[in-house]
Amino acid sequence: MLKPHRATNPLPTGQVFATHPAPNPGPETVPSADPAPCSCAPHPAPAPVLGRPQLQITTGGILALTIGGTVLTVAIGTVLTSLLMALALVAGALAVTAVAVAVVALTLRRSLADSPTHRRH
Repeated sequence: MLKPHRATNPLPTGQVFATHPAPNPGPETVPSADPAPCSCAPHPAPAPVLGRPQLQITTGGILALTIGGTVLTVAIGTVLTSLLMALALVAGALAVTAVAVAVVALTLRRSLADSPTHRRH
């Protein structure tokens, strides 16, 4: 019912080698007529692993990536530069407005201080 089973290790070449050395043939065993496989024969190349796509980049692909990256960089730079210019214009306008309000406040204070209704006698 239970028979001993010798563990094997299948290789990609299709050959199967035992994990333990074969026992020496005793007087009761008859050696097989098949010779041992020659280990000097070249093994065929292993098959490529399936499921992983092979990426092949051509000169045209590299050129397209370079041009696309350059266009994207210039577009982003243009947008950021225009945003900074708009911010500078708004900040400049706010500065001019603040200076104008300060000048008007000083002028009003001086004119009110010089008016006859606010003088002390």
